[in-house]
Amino acid sequence: MKRFFLFFSRNLKKIRIISLFVLTTVIILLLYPREGRFGFEFQRGAPWMHEELIATFNFPIYKYD
Repeated sequence: MKRFFLFFSRNLKKIRIISLFVLTTVIILLLYPREGRFGFEFQRGAPWMHEELIATFNFPIYKYD
């Protein structure tokens, strides 16, 4: 038991870094969505059958002359 505590005290910084890495990885995986989904159905070549898609923010579209 003394060897365990000695090992733990000597490697505390490494253990802390590894545990933070594992904890961060687990949190990211829990927050990541389970499946990627597009909320609309569409077919190529067919007209758009849903309401208009309007962005919630403005963005420029640059075209060449």
